[in-house]
Amino acid sequence: MQSLQDDQKPQRTSDKRTWGIVNLPLALDDTGNYIIGKEGKPITDSRLRYLFFELDSLDEVDFGIIYEAYFKNRLPFYVHRTMRGYHFLSVKPIAKELHAKIMKSIKPLNPDCPHITIRIKPNKWIGEREVFKVDAVLSITTEAYYTEKTYQLKKWMERQFIGLIRKNYKVVNYPFNRDE
Repeated sequence: MQSLQDDQKPQRTSDKRTWGIVNLPLALDDTGNYIIGKEGKPITDSRLRYLFFELDSLDEVDFGIIYEAYFKNRLPFYVHRTMRGYHFLSVKPIAKELHAKIMKSIKPLNPDCPHITIRIKPNKWIGEREVFKVDAVLSITTEAYYTEKTYQLKKWMERQFIGLIRKNYKVVNYPFNRDE
């Protein structure tokens, strides 16, 4: 695993594109099946959001603020290290209004990030795959279903089962911003 001093920057890979999971849940019909759109792909439910957050800091106070936002709202979440901080992902859908309220309270910790997509492929930095493995699922909810879904996403991300993630979530392939 690449170890960085405070003044060192991680080295970029030569990859030009990556995969990210989108914070819009797929829409379900009354029987629990995905609603398929005109292009033959599942559509998203615009009334709901997943709470994702990218923290580009290892600061314990900042981590605690994000942690508290998830726990206060009873959202099970998966958190893993990145080369510069942490990714937080909850796959329990919440109303878009609640999402906006929570984001308003935590967005100042990373105001330039849109928090719409979280990268699920550790291919931005050299050595990042090992860093992503520093992770945990945390939950205080009594809704075992969403805790299990969170553990499932964690397992798929660790094993890089992008195809399985794509079957269950809105996923996009996008180019890296080389200015970062």
